[in-house]
Amino acid sequence: MSHSLFLCIQSVLEANEPYFVQRKNNVERLGLSSFQKMIAAIRMLAYGGTTDLCDEYLRIGESTALKSLKKFVKAMITNFSEEYLWSPNNNDIAKLLAEGESQGTRKDVECAFGVLQARFAIVRGPARLFQLTDLKYIMMACIILRNMMIEDERISMMLKELFMSNSMKLLVNQCHAILHFWRTSLKIIVALEIEKLIPNSNLTLSSICGNYIVSCRP
Repeated sequence: MSHSLFLCIQSVLEANEPYFVQRKNNVERLGLSSFQKMIAAIRMLAYGGTTDLCDEYLRIGESTALKSLKKFVKAMITNFSEEYLWSPNNNDIAKLLAEGESQGTRKDVECAFGVLQARFAIVRGPARLFQLTDLKYIMMACIILRNMMIEDERISMMLKELFMSNSMKLLVNQCHAILHFWRTSLKIIVALEIEKLIPNSNLTLSSICGNYIVSCRP
């Protein structure tokens, strides 16, 4: 997950989910931030580690890490399911039924599930939660995160290609300007030599410099 995508998710959750807003306790001490809760949840999704592994550097307890995971997956579904997770329509169902006559559809489903397993270890490993609703929310959140990362990678690639194309155009323009400069410099050098050898020659330094100044005007 890119840094920009993480910050985008963090801003949405912090704006819409009270659990991810950092608050003060009764002694006016700041509690856990949204970054700590989100990192703990995403690490458990991505690496499938136990909840107590987050205590060393995130300073977050086992019960709080587990609660952050449950809150995070529910918040992802609430805020992003409409855009990144939708039910198939009639056309999609008809297409799936038509493709179901062959074994290709089954292979596609297995491939898609394998992609999720490779990205999120919590899907690959044994279940650490026992409620079916929690397992359902985890699967849906993993699919949403995967779709978000694919879109983010696609946008990043498009921006990179656009930047490279603009950079190439700028580089070509700079090369043309350098070539023009060196050609003019070479003419000036030749004019100096000719002026020394042939004083009455029409190709003089002043004429070439004047032409060069005129050509460089905007």
